[in-house]
Amino acid sequence: MSVRPVPRALKELLLLGPCPAVHEVSQVLVPELTRWRESPKSATVLLSGLAKRQGLLNVLRLMQSGRVDVNVFHCNAALSACTQRDDWQMALELLFCCMPEMQIRPDQVSYNAAISALARGEQWQLALTLLGGMPQASMTPNDISFNAALSACQKSKQWQLAVDLLFLMPSVARLSPDEISYNAAISSTSGAGDQWQLGLSLFGQMPRRSLSPDEISCCACITACSKAGNWQVAFDLWASLPRVRVKPDAIMCSATVTACEEAGAWQFALDLLQLRLSPDVITLSSAITVCGKGGQWLLALELLKQMPARQILPNVITFNSAISACERGGQWQLSLSLLEELVLARMFPDKVSYSAILSGQSGPWQLASELLGVMTKGRSVPDEISYNAAITAYERGSQWALALELLGAARESGAGLRPDEVSFSAVITACGRGEHWQQSLALLSQMRLRRLSPNQFSCNAAISACPSLAMRLRLLGHMSVARLAPDEISYSACISSCEAAAAWQLALRLLDTMQGSSFTPGTISFSAGVSALDKGGQWQRALLLLRQMESVRAAPNQISFNAAISACGKLGHWQVAVELLQEMRARRLPPDSISHNAAGSALEKDGQWERALHLLCEMPRLEVAADALSFNAAISACKSCGLWQAAQTLLRKMGEVRLAPTTISYNAAISACSQARRWELAVGLLREMQRPRICRGSAAEGATQRDDLSYTGAVRAVERGSCWPQAVLLLSEMLEELPAVRAPAGRASDSTRLSYGAAAGSCEQAGHPVRWPRQLLSSLLLL
Repeated sequence: MSVRPVPRALKELLLLGPCPAVHEVSQVLVPELTRWRESPKSATVLLSGLAKRQGLLNVLRLMQSGRVDVNVFHCNAALSACTQRDDWQMALELLFCCMPEMQIRPDQVSYNAAISALARGEQWQLALTLLGGMPQASMTPNDISFNAALSACQKSKQWQLAVDLLFLMPSVARLSPDEISYNAAISSTSGAGDQWQLGLSLFGQMPRRSLSPDEISCCACITACSKAGNWQVAFDLWASLPRVRVKPDAIMCSATVTACEEAGAWQFALDLLQLRLSPDVITLSSAITVCGKGGQWLLALELLKQMPARQILPNVITFNSAISACERGGQWQLSLSLLEELVLARMFPDKVSYSAILSGQSGPWQLASELLGVMTKGRSVPDEISYNAAITAYERGSQWALALELLGAARESGAGLRPDEVSFSAVITACGRGEHWQQSLALLSQMRLRRLSPNQFSCNAAISACPSLAMRLRLLGHMSVARLAPDEISYSACISSCEAAAAWQLALRLLDTMQGSSFTPGTISFSAGVSALDKGGQWQRALLLLRQMESVRAAPNQISFNAAISACGKLGHWQVAVELLQEMRARRLPPDSISHNAAGSALEKDGQWERALHLLCEMPRLEVAADALSFNAAISACKSCGLWQAAQTLLRKMGEVRLAPTTISYNAAISACSQARRWELAVGLLREMQRPRICRGSAAEGATQRDDLSYTGAVRAVERGSCWPQAVLLLSEMLEELPAVRAPAGRASDSTRLSYGAAAGSCEQAGHPVRWPRQLLSSLLLL
């Protein structure tokens, strides 16, 4: 095929640059005017060749002044040139100014070219105006006119107008829409996101109108389903491509994988890669992102590793997807390795690369400082997202001072950065966790001074930082004044303060307020309310609130049940506590150690030692780790019934499972021995408390602290064994080891008086005169 030579005049015009002057154009074209007078058609070649240059109007005017017969073909060539270089303003000037001046009447091609220029410039209003004005100019729009207007609406995301134009073609203009018409309408629905079903409906109409869907039609439908998150439909469309004789390309594959990405359907994304024998870098990058969102970071790394074998070079986007996948999986060390690999591949990490690592939940907060330093020294200048991610990392690490410092550094960076609501909210939360609530409130005030409207996140962070219930309620009121609707987190923070302040009545009023507002309290709010009632000893109200949760579709969780069990347990309602524990298992809410300990405490208060032991024994079977509180409840239950053997066995069992018995554990076992008149064992346990032992999960050794109750239990055991010398000895040791047992003004404490009475009683039982040991004891007690 022969190539047409470029005219000399066109070469010289192109050398003049994009904005030639009138006299420069005249010098080049004057020699050509004589030839153009004889053959005006030859001028269209030059006009079409100026598609990417300016000077069209100057050329037309010079042609007319040189008495060349300028006609509609010349103008149409100029209009087509405007379309190719996206110059819709010049197209309108040609159509409505230049052509009337030259007394040239535009034809259908002129209008179509102008509408196409407007479509490429996304000027859909002007395109529809021209289409509607064609009948007034005595011209009938054809399919090209409508398709150009459809393209304008599609590029401007005006899907309603595009679909209306498609339906107007046969009904008003008596035109049959072709593949181009349908493709434009379907593509407009893909940009709408929520109109994917309309796009599929148009796609289904094409075969009924004897139109064959092509690559554009299929890609538009798949993209529409992808944006709407309907990965199943997108996958089915992909699978149906061979049936409609459409060869899948990289864009379709990428759109389908992206649909799987939004839904986290990583398995379908991998199946799709197997169907496509030669994926490209875009498709593989999307697949890596899908695996990352689905928590399959190992598969994401495997796909990255396979790329060289497929002769595909990964780019920065590919590495960023893999880094994000590792961060989502808590593999921050691997994320750093990928960042190093990216640099070794002679590619420059961008802000997304660093922000992906900074935004991770697993890395240490020190990593944020290091990465920000690297970004500052390199090509990637930190932006608001990077700073916000670093501040959030400091907040997670409870580094409120560094978070506050970084907030100031962002303002003074000189890069035009302006900390936003996310930045302030993270620092306010960090200060609150560091118990610097004054700083949190100061930051909230700074937001208003910087014309940043505090949002729910920042206000909630400040409410949670406040230490007192009164301050939290005050901020809750300020939210309403500032026209910020408090959400569940706002109310839950206040209700939690009611728990600490034992203000259960206020907690119930706050819950009633939430139910009267635009949203219903959720599990968090109800759980905080049940906990407040637990602290207030309102076990019946706690049960009612627990049952009320189901009526508003707030599913009770472990915290809700644990608080209700604790409320029942504190008042000895062990039957209800055990029933709630069983209900948790029936609801498939696995009871934890807190649940079992609360129920065990209820059994202990009523002396239900058999049930308490059964509850403790079944904890390992349920894979619940028993702690010191679990054993203490069982030992105390045995104490009330004088089961000294069981108490001692449990005490030894604690050592076997590497749990250090507490003072409460020993005191309960000593009391059990005392009731059984096993004073030697009681004294032995008292001595055992001084021996060092190793605690679970720690190499530190230490003895168990003995208190006045420990000695009192041992002295009473000795009293029952009528061993008065041992009783006097224990009392002397107690006064020496625990000087705090003496009350002010030379008076003894209640527990010391009880020990004294037990020791005196042992002397009387042994037949010794009471006055002699009383004199001895009086000197010891300084009575």
